Amino acid sequence: MESLSVGFLGCGTIASSIARGLAKASKDDNDDDDNTNTNSIGIRKMVVSKRSESKSTALVSDLSPSVDISVASSNQAIVDACDLIFLTVLPQQASEVLKSLEFDPDRHVLVSLVSTANLQDLAKDSKLDLSRVSKMICLPSIARHQGVALLCCGDTGTTNRNSSTTRAVLTDLFGAMGGVVCLDTEADLEACMVTTCTMGPLYGTMKRQRDWLLQTTKTLSRADATFLVVQQFAGALSDPHSGSSSSAVVPDNLLEALIDEQTPGGLNEQALRNYGTVLGGFEDLQKPVMDAILSRIRGETDGSLSSGGGDGGGTK
Repeated sequence: MESLSVGFLGCGTIASSIARGLAKASKDDNDDDDNTNTNSIGIRKMVVSKRSESKSTALVSDLSPSVDISVASSNQAIVDACDLIFLTVLPQQASEVLKSLEFDPDRHVLVSLVSTANLQDLAKDSKLDLSRVSKMICLPSIARHQGVALLCCGDTGTTNRNSSTTRAVLTDLFGAMGGVVCLDTEADLEACMVTTCTMGPLYGTMKRQRDWLLQTTKTLSRADATFLVVQQFAGALSDPHSGSSSSAVVPDNLLEALIDEQTPGGLNEQALRNYGTVLGGFEDLQKPVMDAILSRIRGETDGSLSSGGGDGGGTK
């Protein structure tokens, strides 16, 4: 794959994670002396948004030894400098941001991480051809090449998957970062997105188990209770501390921090809130919660559940 210039409109948790994953893939490729890496990528440069400043500053500090990375003060400067553009702003900002920018229809490829934006609107707002617009969903673990990226490309209407240039490039790119599942329709992508929205409920479940242990035991400390629950869920946790062998490096407020990391008003936060709303056994919680989140993603309802449980009934 030819070297890429990559820009990020927005620099939150997901943008930071993708940037780190790309840098790792590029570094791993350079370290592969026998050239056996079939998913090789090259990053010519990265340009990230100043917002959030703490994350953009950390990226430059951590990645600059191996990647040409810089911070731009304006979104247009990022677009002008890069070919592959990741849109990682809040849902309510996406349309306005894209409409304010000038894209090169022959050069730019747009990949949106905005969960509620559809391909047609992304193409309309950016004035790019649909074949140059894609949607991607991933978790922060992509930074460590763990987990899987979900991808849906605007050019999936082609009868030959391999003839889709944008699709082929992005599949190779994300495949080098741990794995990718490419969906043919947005409806299928939306359904797969729901499983990525259960991270918040997972952390909430772990916190409740930790709190139950503290209430039920007499000598267990908060630190040890947190360590116990975190280590037992280590296979499911994406946080780097989950594999630690010592409780000393697992803060006793880790679970609260993981929950607080969820985007305010986002899907994970709402899924977590819905778990507390639905009554009944745990076995009955998954389907209504996941159905409700899917209905929000598809714009059918606001994703809320009534206190009596059942299907998501809030209107859009």
